[in-house]
Amino acid sequence: MKFKVFIRSAALNPGVNDGVKCKPPQYVPLPKKPRALARGVLKGFISLCLLSFPAFFAGRLCADAPMEPKEFFTHDRFVFHREDVVKVPVNRKGQEDLGVFVDRMNAGLSLFGDGDYAGAIKYFGGASRIWPEYFGCDFLTALAYEKAGDIRLGARFYKSYLIKLENFRNGKYAMSMQMLSVISSERLETYEYAEDNIRKHLFTGYGGMDLDKVRPVVRVEEFIIYLLSLAAFIALYYYVFGVLVPHFKRLHRANHPPEGFWVCRKCWAGNPTLSNECLECGRIRVPK
Repeated sequence: MKFKVFIRSAALNPGVNDGVKCKPPQYVPLPKKPRALARGVLKGFISLCLLSFPAFFAGRLCADAPMEPKEFFTHDRFVFHREDVVKVPVNRKGQEDLGVFVDRMNAGLSLFGDGDYAGAIKYFGGASRIWPEYFGCDFLTALAYEKAGDIRLGARFYKSYLIKLENFRNGKYAMSMQMLSVISSERLETYEYAEDNIRKHLFTGYGGMDLDKVRPVVRVEEFIIYLLSLAAFIALYYYVFGVLVPHFKRLHRANHPPEGFWVCRKCWAGNPTLSNECLECGRIRVPK
């Protein structure tokens, strides 16, 4: 498409201006940079696709939701295929870890079906240590605790499940989307549907429990890492402000003592220049 600028004379009628002839209208073509424009449009389109792909993929995985509440609160909807682990686009070590994850999940589901909820919780926890982002581990653990009668802890795992599911639905776990689409054929729920069902489930089945007041669970490994990080920060803070900073202040004072004084480098006490012996520790002054 060609763009042209129309330059018109000041007169109302072109070519005539109070008896004086004017130049006719001129068309000046604008400079064009079609290649640069095309490259900019292409880059913008590619960037938009890359940004929207995780959320779009998560939405496609959740296309089968919603499901019936009775079907939602069951372990039967979680299905993992051990033979499909080799199809996941990760390295050999990643496939081995993913294989152990699937084995633990299937073992936990089997124990859950047999009524061994304590054993199922153990296997679900082991699977979660391999793949912490996967929200299904928290949901199944919550369901197992609920079946075992520990309602409070079950509610906390439900809250952790919702947090991870929301992150998944917002496209924050792009790699998890790809892995889950290969090894599992479960029907994935939307966050809004899951949050509404769990909120109603806690309120009606847990004596009016408010989901907003439930704290998410913190696993032992995460708690230990948090404590170690806190201890390291406290130790570093003490070393810097309790050891290094005072030491450099004393050195500065010793190198720049007040006029007429010298500073003992053993006890850091100030002494008059006329005295060659420290008045505090008795150390003899060492000349510079």
